[in-house]
Amino acid sequence: MQTNELTMLPVEWLEHHPDNPRKDLGDLKELTASIRESGVMQNLTVVPRGDGAEGYWVVIGNRRLEASRAAGLKQLPCLISDMDYKTQLATMMAENMQRVDLTLLEQAQGVQMMMDLGMEVGEIAKKTGLRKDAINRRAQMLKYDSAKVKQAIAKGGTLSDFAELDKVKDDAKREKLLGYIGNPNFRNLLKSEMDDQRDWEVIGKLAEKLESFATRISNVGLVGSRDQKMLDVNKWHRPSMQVVEAYRIPKDVKEKRYYYRVCTYPCVELYVAVDSEVDVKEYEEKKQTKRDRLRELCEAKMDLVKRMTKRHRELRIDFLKYSPNLKLDRDYLVARLLDVCLVWGGYNNQQQKALLCDLLQVADVGKWKDEWWRDLMQTRTAYTAACIMMVKLDDGYQYPWASEWDGDAGTSRPVPNKPRTLVVLYDILQHIGYEMCDEEKALMDGTHPVFERPEVEE
Repeated sequence: MQTNELTMLPVEWLEHHPDNPRKDLGDLKELTASIRESGVMQNLTVVPRGDGAEGYWVVIGNRRLEASRAAGLKQLPCLISDMDYKTQLATMMAENMQRVDLTLLEQAQGVQMMMDLGMEVGEIAKKTGLRKDAINRRAQMLKYDSAKVKQAIAKGGTLSDFAELDKVKDDAKREKLLGYIGNPNFRNLLKSEMDDQRDWEVIGKLAEKLESFATRISNVGLVGSRDQKMLDVNKWHRPSMQVVEAYRIPKDVKEKRYYYRVCTYPCVELYVAVDSEVDVKEYEEKKQTKRDRLRELCEAKMDLVKRMTKRHRELRIDFLKYSPNLKLDRDYLVARLLDVCLVWGGYNNQQQKALLCDLLQVADVGKWKDEWWRDLMQTRTAYTAACIMMVKLDDGYQYPWASEWDGDAGTSRPVPNKPRTLVVLYDILQHIGYEMCDEEKALMDGTHPVFERPEVEE
């Protein structure tokens, strides 16, 4: 048979290409019915089998082949090609991806096969039509367990989800987060991990600086197995890199002994040794130790609840700003818009106004009676209404918790509080498709462990 010419080949001579990235041909009932009625309208592209056996492998047209067999056809129009193996792989990748037939995992496996053949990213991009960064992202997916990747994609995981996951440096945490891709909790957990990762990196830099003149300790008042009186000098709770860079080593480090402690949450404490004898009753020492421990636990809880509420606000804004499938019920949103505007009045601060401009992608929201504003309301009524209500109800100071003074600890701790604004906001967001993560639900209904009063054993 001559190559690059159209010819009729017996169906029994044709086999699926063994390295076709697409493994699942999908539902063929409709295609089979069409072929049974009208025949094959487009030829297949085939290559001589590469295993030495007689016959051909199908590069383009695997679905047509299977549907034709089901329809009872004996011969099919085929273009016999002499393309090399690399080109065969690239052609199958491009053909399937243009028709949105390949899953992300199949795309990743196809890209890896081409890389294994020695193809550079630029060559793969040219042959498949994929951007270079998209090729690299697909290849990166294969470093995870394929079964977990398949499950994540089945739950709605996207390529951007895997790209975000790559930013997590801890292998164990990254594997754990992989199981949440496609789940409403994923973005929240990812944000939490990235916040912690950034904060601990800064803590590490600060610890390096303190290590140059201070001794690291695990417990306040204890150096190794020896008791040591010491006083607080400084405390850094989730410091920024600017704070770390600006910190200057004390001038008296040659005369005094300094100690530092890294807490169980991103915080570092600095102490200086005190050698003079001070009469302090044992009871008072125990009481102060307990008080200090309670204070630390309460501060940790306040830190946690503040970070959670900050992340949740970011999740709500990201949902409205980036979600491609908002359920924008115009009548419902306009009715709620009027209600929110009547109940809650005008803008409270410039941050709210700036957020509305960002969501609507405009330079200034102007006045309600401006002509451009009326045009926006007419052309994007539902989305504009949703954005206004987000800005009105979520000014950045709406928290599902309140601060309550704990006399025993000598500091405040978080307690449940459900502001009406957040109740209304979540009701609206869920109506247009938002899914609350478990952490948000627990904060809103007051069941999160952060609200449990810390206890210290005597």
